[in-house]
Amino acid sequence: MLRRIFNSFIKNNKGEVNMIAIVLILLVVIILAVIFKDGLANLLKLIFTRLENDISNFQ
Repeated sequence: MLRRIFNSFIKNNKGEVNMIAIVLILLVVIILAVIFKDGLANLLKLIFTRLENDISNFQ
């Protein structure tokens, strides 16, 4: 049954391929963000700390 639905979907696509591609790209981006969450958080903290220090030294 699922195979029939899938095959019907593949045969009757009318632009849905773009939607599927967008969804897959979003999934990859979300998965990468989850995997590298800690590293990204540390990088952002470092950047904002340096910005705060530079701003306080500028004044």
